[in-house]
Amino acid sequence: MIYKKKRKSTAGKRANTSRVTMISHRAKKIRKKNEAWTKAIQRATKELKKEGKL
Repeated sequence: MIYKKKRKSTAGKRANTSRVTMISHRAKKIRKKNEAWTKAIQRATKELKKEGKL
């Protein structure tokens, strides 16, 4: 019986995943009370870009 090898995720996918994780962690920290999640994500992205982490 021949088994299929499980393929690892591509480098690009991995890079994007870590980027998204970084943004959402920051958004969670800086989110204001009753603020929309998308707004928090936008602010977090801006902050990270300013810091040069993205």
